[in-house]
Amino acid sequence: MTEGPSQGPRSRVAILGGAAAIAVALILAGSWLTFLPQSSPPQANSAPHILRILARPTTGDTNTQFVFTAQVVDVEDPVRAIQVRWAWENGSVPDTSWSTNKSGTHVFPSVGNYTVRCEASDTGGLTTNALLDIRVTPRPLRVGTILSLTGALQAFGPGEQNGVDMAVQEINAAGGVHGRLVQVFHMDDSTDPSYAASDAATLVSQDHVDAIIGATGSGMCAAILPVAKLNGVFELSPSCTRAAFTDLSYTGGWFGRTAPSDELQAVVGAYYAYQNESIRYSAAMGINNVYGVRTAAAYVANFTRFGGTITAGSPRIVNEFGTDYTADLHAILDVTPSPQAVYVAAYPPNGEVLVQNWWAGLGANPGWANVTWMFSEGVYDQSFIDSLVASGVNVSSFHGTAPGAYAGFLPSGYGPWAARYQARYGGIPPLFAANAYDAAYLVALAAEAAADISGTSIRAYVQAVASPLGTALGPGQWAQALSELAAGHDVNYEGASGSVNLNALGDVPGGYIIWAVNRSNGLYAQAYFNETTVVSMLPSGFFPTAPPTSYVLLSAVSRGENDE
Repeated sequence: MTEGPSQGPRSRVAILGGAAAIAVALILAGSWLTFLPQSSPPQANSAPHILRILARPTTGDTNTQFVFTAQVVDVEDPVRAIQVRWAWENGSVPDTSWSTNKSGTHVFPSVGNYTVRCEASDTGGLTTNALLDIRVTPRPLRVGTILSLTGALQAFGPGEQNGVDMAVQEINAAGGVHGRLVQVFHMDDSTDPSYAASDAATLVSQDHVDAIIGATGSGMCAAILPVAKLNGVFELSPSCTRAAFTDLSYTGGWFGRTAPSDELQAVVGAYYAYQNESIRYSAAMGINNVYGVRTAAAYVANFTRFGGTITAGSPRIVNEFGTDYTADLHAILDVTPSPQAVYVAAYPPNGEVLVQNWWAGLGANPGWANVTWMFSEGVYDQSFIDSLVASGVNVSSFHGTAPGAYAGFLPSGYGPWAARYQARYGGIPPLFAANAYDAAYLVALAAEAAADISGTSIRAYVQAVASPLGTALGPGQWAQALSELAAGHDVNYEGASGSVNLNALGDVPGGYIIWAVNRSNGLYAQAYFNETTVVSMLPSGFFPTAPPTSYVLLSAVSRGENDE
């Protein structure tokens, strides 16, 4: 049998050395294991801690959107993993579902003290709560304005805004409405109906206004009205005179104004022609826009009511931008019986063309010389007369109608108010500034007299606070108004612009002049009819019966081309 190689001393030593190395390694390994960190015993999960609830703002009213934020800390979970839910109005039942969004918003529906509760939950389902007390106060009266601060009617808008600001500042200084300051939000419609509609939507949705004072021009008023009606906001204009607003089926009672309707001047014109000039046969013309059509129609209706006869072919509605009205003149003048007078509702550009066509046709139509021309206030402008005189027209027999304010006939309360306006703003009040002041006063009075300050209540009370049956109050007498209303008395606001006795249609009366041309071809007031006299010309009950209002002749108020 073959034997294997013999094992010498070297091999035994290697084996022993290897065994020793293994032993040492095991010893060292055991020593190393003793230095490894040991796990702590498991600890119980803890509920999250809500440090506090933040509210922005800290107090508000029933229009305020409060923003609440929960500041949460948890030992085991990151903040982003914590969920919260809210109970807004003193409730134990949550109003919201669980969410990792730590903020929530809420509008409280009524005045009072509320406790907001926030509940927080961690990933282990443990919860905790926090509470925050909130006070909700009655909301202030919020008034928006939409006026033409720029654009074609910017001659009037800034003065109207000044009038509103002046009224609100005086009212706030004397105690506010229901003890709270009136808030005003101004918008500029740039004399553009599309902007006016957008402005109204902003005031309603963002500023939560109860009333809108505006607009300056009738086109803008018409754009605001649908927004106001839809949202229960009362619209009160200082200068929209379009006759179409005298129609409850159109306005729904959500519109009023502190400047008289264009129809009133047509009443005065018809009365003056029939009673003062003994005209029995009359024609009428109007340009084909709302102003011309409605004013001419009002003249026809009232001249007939007074006993006169409207001749064939009238009212004649003509192209607003016509370049020759000769055919229209033949249509209304070459009739039997022929008219003794023609009432024209127009503006200077078309009025000039019409008169020049008439003047040029006198040679071929001598009967035209027997006609008396009476114009609306649309041409009550010295430049209209000057242009005709320059072209050779004899204007000595021309006359027309216009609001008394245009010629400086203003109520006795206007002077002291105008002095305060001038001291505040450094200039005389432009046309319609007083009307805007009165609009703000009427809105505030209606809100004060009502049980609340909503647009619905303002609409319901605005006529009553200018009723002739109440205690007479004037501009700047807010403290007295508060005392009278607190005592349960009715008030009768007599404004800087006039009596502002709103009727059920939202219209106010006004004084009017008959203007004529003097020997120097200058415009002047030939006759003046105050508010009381004008109301007497109307059907009974059209306006509340008012005591006589005293008027004084002041310097004429500046005006530009009128917007219907």
